[in-house]
Amino acid sequence: MRNRFFWVGMALVLALGWAAAGVRGAEPAPARQLRVGPAVVTLPAAWREHGPAVPVWLHLHGAPETTAAAFAGLGSPGILITVTLPGLSKVYADFFAEPGRLGRLLAETAAAIRAEAPGADWSYGELTVSAFSAGFGGVRALLKDPADFDRIGTLVMADSIYCGYAGEPAAKQVDPTLMAGFLRYAEAAAEGKKRFLLTHSEQVPEGYASTTETADYLLAKLGGTRVAETQEWNHGLRQRNVFSRGRLDIMGFAGAAPEDHLRHLRGIGDFWERARPVVPAGAAATIAELQRQLAAHTGHPRYARSLWGVKVVSLETGAVIFERGAEQLLSPASNSKLYAGALALDRLGGDYRITTPILATAAPDAAGRIAGDVIVAGRGDPSWKSGPKRDRFETIFEPFVAQLRRAGVRRIDGDVVADATYFRGPAQGAGWTADDLTYYYGAEISAITLEENYVDVKLAPGTAAGEPAAVTLLQPDSGLTLDNRTVTTPAGSTRRFEVFRLIGEDTVRVFGEIPLGTAPVTEEVSVPVPARWFARGLKAALARAGIEVGGTARAVTWPAASPVSAAAVRLGEIKSPPLRELVTALMKPSQNLETDLLFGYVGEAARPADAPAWRTSEQLGVAELRAFTARLGLPAGDVRFEEGSGLSRNNLTTARATAALLAAMAKHREAEAFRASLPVAGVDGSLRRRMRGTEAEGNVQAKTGTLRWANSLSGYVTTAAGEKLAFAVMLNRHVVPPGRSARDDVDAIPVLLARCVGRTEAPPASGR
Repeated sequence: MRNRFFWVGMALVLALGWAAAGVRGAEPAPARQLRVGPAVVTLPAAWREHGPAVPVWLHLHGAPETTAAAFAGLGSPGILITVTLPGLSKVYADFFAEPGRLGRLLAETAAAIRAEAPGADWSYGELTVSAFSAGFGGVRALLKDPADFDRIGTLVMADSIYCGYAGEPAAKQVDPTLMAGFLRYAEAAAEGKKRFLLTHSEQVPEGYASTTETADYLLAKLGGTRVAETQEWNHGLRQRNVFSRGRLDIMGFAGAAPEDHLRHLRGIGDFWERARPVVPAGAAATIAELQRQLAAHTGHPRYARSLWGVKVVSLETGAVIFERGAEQLLSPASNSKLYAGALALDRLGGDYRITTPILATAAPDAAGRIAGDVIVAGRGDPSWKSGPKRDRFETIFEPFVAQLRRAGVRRIDGDVVADATYFRGPAQGAGWTADDLTYYYGAEISAITLEENYVDVKLAPGTAAGEPAAVTLLQPDSGLTLDNRTVTTPAGSTRRFEVFRLIGEDTVRVFGEIPLGTAPVTEEVSVPVPARWFARGLKAALARAGIEVGGTARAVTWPAASPVSAAAVRLGEIKSPPLRELVTALMKPSQNLETDLLFGYVGEAARPADAPAWRTSEQLGVAELRAFTARLGLPAGDVRFEEGSGLSRNNLTTARATAALLAAMAKHREAEAFRASLPVAGVDGSLRRRMRGTEAEGNVQAKTGTLRWANSLSGYVTTAAGEKLAFAVMLNRHVVPPGRSARDDVDAIPVLLARCVGRTEAPPASGR
């Protein structure tokens, strides 16, 4: 117990004695400080600008000078109340355990503010509660009260959840009764109903559970595992790992010394920044107010070195609601798929199916014997995959086997040939970088594809620490081999590993550390020459079906000539799902390969008779896109693509062009198919975890886009007034603060649109 008093007491002394010196980097904005009982209220000069419902921040345990400076660095987004009590966590627990204590504190604070600053009416908005070190006792008491639990919208625990042990201390079993409130809040945050950010150091007290142990307890109850994520934060904080689910973040930081513990108080501003929503509170009552909100958001000083491209238009009146940098050529990343998907639907139609012929160099004889080869002449059908769980690999070949059986084939004397010569060009898209090519998102483009042209590599701990981890390839016949250089580490350590395949190799290299007791995890690695993989898989499937193959499994790829001759015998064909389903399958998860397959297919379908043999399928697709955007009336020169998926860093477009594309597709004959293909915020696809708990959830239908320095989101939204809008948002060259994501900055815009209760007016008819 002496150790407990030492650690928590030292934290209090340090926090009050010299913590403020660590945050002198940002001078606080002019603010008044009021004393309300044990609380110090920081009232920024512009606090009313956040009203009429002003956000309130309640922090437990820390020097008011420290928290006020951090609050100013955050932009002083409301009212800050800092409560620092003399003593340990029990003092905080007793203080807030009194029934109605939080309500009385807020009421007394409001009275003091009104006495100091009379004027316009206001009320409290969303409540954020944070704690450092011993302050967790007060938070634990608050979470026991159902009303207080409901009232807290955001909870930030900065190296602050300690806990007694249940039973013998030597067993080190975290007491579940003491963690009940934190677990309930974590579960609510994981479901998107609350916001919870928890940080912990590596400090180990004696006789009670550390912040790492309490974090481990919550992770175990949630079935979660930390992921290694090294990042340098301000104030010397060194992040080592993170677990995120819904609106819950559990973040582990290095350091076991008192100074490392104190860094979490010094970094409270960064933790607040990570936890708080980017979107300002309050719905715009008019379009003018919405425009002010959008201008304030995109004009924030944090974007001073970034590039915005934004345009918002009404699909009902045609009015331009907002634009910033709308004519700026920027990287759209996977927003490129909007163009590729629209092009495919326009050129081919939603009912179109890709047909893949199955051929032979000789017809089967009466006994079902083919004295020659069987050839699958690929056309880029992206649907040859086993489903979302990727666990039924053999079923991919069932349609092919059925076609051969229907043709009476019982034996093939020659080879099983995968003909991938229909697509001309390299196996990688123009502008892709070398480090893309080993991973699933950079899988090879081929007229014959299989299981999205990548395999899953499963990693699981060995049976004891020090042993190699168990590493397996989950799909057969890929031709890949494993180089396993992993080790199993003790339970509770951080999982970290790297899986890659060097360009030109068939070996998958696996390095890293897998802790005992952790659940298996899978990584993806691209397969070289996927047509060869398909041929092997089909030969194995034929053998399982009792159809003998005397020859080998082989692939033919461009620039070799197609093995199909004029005398080839057609045995059957495989038809893809309707194109509208193929477009949905690429849009929802943002699937690069499937986009580039359709892009190449559209290009080949339009190949001119006089086109040179070396003109690639991709180049033909780009030409078709250029003609398509011109026909839609998109501004000339606004769309400069060199491939379809957006993995190229050289694709450029403008928010003006993307908004025009969306508006045109809203009136297109394939409008329904196009809109249905887009991810839905908080529901599915690449937006399934975004904008949850906001007015955008279930409302926004939009395509995401992410590269290293590019983040995009463009699509459709219906406002609270029922008006349908199209929006295009691109944010380039934005360096986010530690622990944040550029997705939050981008998502703020459609959320503001969804909230708006104002409507646009149709522009007046022009007279002559």
